[in-house]
Amino acid sequence: MWREITGGDAATDAVFNDFVDAIRRAGATPVDVSLPLQDVVGNNEFPALLNEFKHDVNAYLAKTGGTHPADLQGLIDFDLAHADTELQFFQQEIFDLSQTFSGSLDDPDYKTQRAAATGAARQSIDETLASLHLDAIAAPTNSPAWVTTLGQGDNFVFGSSGPAAVAGYPNISVPMGFSGELPIGVSLFASRFEEPKLISIAFAIEQTLHARRAPKFLATLPTTSNVQSSAVPASAARPVTLNSLLPPPLF
Repeated sequence: MWREITGGDAATDAVFNDFVDAIRRAGATPVDVSLPLQDVVGNNEFPALLNEFKHDVNAYLAKTGGTHPADLQGLIDFDLAHADTELQFFQQEIFDLSQTFSGSLDDPDYKTQRAAATGAARQSIDETLASLHLDAIAAPTNSPAWVTTLGQGDNFVFGSSGPAAVAGYPNISVPMGFSGELPIGVSLFASRFEEPKLISIAFAIEQTLHARRAPKFLATLPTTSNVQSSAVPASAARPVTLNSLLPPPLF
């Protein structure tokens, strides 16, 4: 149970605590973990992604027909030339940052950063599983679904996909409960090629919790002050609004 990722988000913590109690009653043995080396992952993954972003955008544009900017710098220049529309509500910080990198996958600094990030992520997961004799690591998938507000962006609090994503390891998410009308998932990740094990565990969790509610878009959402956190009993079958279930971008 990787609890520290939530950063103290009360709504998610309450649902996750109920989840832990439920699977314990079903026969699981929950063990709290603290994943090591996440600072190494964080310090190296973002610059590596920025370099890869420039490389991939340039490669995509080079192979795409039609009239358009030739590369990332061309996209930046286009946005600046049409700032009254393209940059009316947001800037292009990621573009600007990425453009400062070489964009070469042979760049020595990039190779060092990618190896450090990926290696640390894999070591973090593998050593945690092995040292504590665990089948998988469970964590809330992310904070309750958020509203994207014009001029402010995503009201995103946290996500737990980072370690598995950087490692290239499998990660599966299943419904865990709700904060008011907003769904909260639990993610399970493990080592390389352990998809069969994770699917089996995920299925067992689904059959234990029966936490899914059929989605339904609602006209409005309750304000944060009115939202009550709750795990979902097996009998629950009310409709739910789904503002966004897409995972946040990695950068």
